[in-house]
Amino acid sequence: MKILHIGVCVYPNESSSLTKAFKKQCTEYKELTILEAQRTGPEVAASFKPDFVFLQLQDDVLPIQIVQKIKQHSGFVINWTGDVRQPLPNWYQQMSKVVDCTGFTNNADIEVIRKLGHRAEFIQQGFDPGIYSPVNRLKDIDIVFMANNYINQFPLSKFRKGISLALTRYPNFKLYGTGWKFGHGNLNHSQQAEAKVYNQSKIGINISHFDLERYSSDRMTRIMGCGVLCFTHAYKGLEIDFIDGVHLVAWNNVSDLKEKINYYLANDKEGERIAKAGHREVQKFTFDKQVENLLKLCE
Repeated sequence: MKILHIGVCVYPNESSSLTKAFKKQCTEYKELTILEAQRTGPEVAASFKPDFVFLQLQDDVLPIQIVQKIKQHSGFVINWTGDVRQPLPNWYQQMSKVVDCTGFTNNADIEVIRKLGHRAEFIQQGFDPGIYSPVNRLKDIDIVFMANNYINQFPLSKFRKGISLALTRYPNFKLYGTGWKFGHGNLNHSQQAEAKVYNQSKIGINISHFDLERYSSDRMTRIMGCGVLCFTHAYKGLEIDFIDGVHLVAWNNVSDLKEKINYYLANDKEGERIAKAGHREVQKFTFDKQVENLLKLCE
């Protein structure tokens, strides 16, 4: 199979984890940055004639006319985003008329496209188990939360800030990300540094910016990939992929979160059991599995 990959995970002079996963699954592979696709996308598709085109477009950066020309010389074309834009921008809706399938990491956006009469599917976020995996380190951090503070930019921004403030009452709580007055630094520049901190932690907190069915950022899979006990806000559709109390711990509000933190810090063996089960289960969310699921859609 010949694969053409165009999108935000294509970096000049560097192979992303998603790139490596695609290369394992094909006989020939080409990739283009957004800028390269704007300039020469149709010409590359005409000469390469890919069986599968993976577009990772999170904003209106590639004109529909260019995608139409790429499609003329290609097999199955998917446009996917792991991010969320609410309400769903019109360009997504227009693009869904051109591609064979539009992929999202939440069910709400899927329903919008399906109501228009076009194909839309849930396509998971991926994580790299070569980076996010258990390492035998001293667990000298009780609780960690890695997230950026965007004030009130998103639906759950205020909720995330309130939870973060509440967690500062725990003496061994670490907060990383941009925009925090009481944070411990920013690790957005390095997945390796992020994974190292997770491996030093007993509990990793997950709160997304949006409360959409089946949606969570890859923060959750990174936590679980490191074999850390994941505490996630109880979002809609969580049960589709994971079981509360078996693979992770779900909570609803501040008091519920504190009660469960106190319990699992005092019962670390039980927490370790859940963390290990979560690590095994989250392997279905690796980049390799993501690519396998993408190619199944082509069939």
